[in-house]
Amino acid sequence: YDVTGNPIYFHRMDGAAIVGMETSRRKGITALKSGATSGEVDVFFEDAGIAGGLIAIQSDWMGNPGGVPVIVDGHLIGSVGAGGMGQQPDHECASAAANVVIPPDQRPAD
Repeated sequence: YDVTGNPIYFHRMDGAAIVGMETSRRKGITALKSGATSGEVDVFFEDAGIAGGLIAIQSDWMGNPGGVPVIVDGHLIGSVGAGGMGQQPDHECASAAANVVIPPDQRPAD
C-alpha cells in the first residue's frame, strides 16, 4: 500500500482462499496506520480485551502477523500485507516482499 492506503500491487495465487485477499488487505492497512507490524498490533488488541476487538472492527485493522510497514530513513512510505498461509508464513512473506521493494540495507532493522 502507498502512504495513503491505496493498493499499489495485489496478487492472489491460483487456488488461494478468497478470505486471504481480505486478511492481507487488512494486515497491510494495520501496518500502514500503526507503523508497526500487524503482529505487534495484535499484542495491543489482546491486552485491550473487548475494547481492542471493537477498535479493530471500527478501524479496519487486523491484529495477526502478515502486515509489515515499509520505513525508509525513519519515514513510513507504505506497507505490505500477506494472508492465507498462516500467521508465521504470512509475516515471512510480507517481510520478504518489503525487502524486495526496499532492500534491507536501506531499511531499519526489525
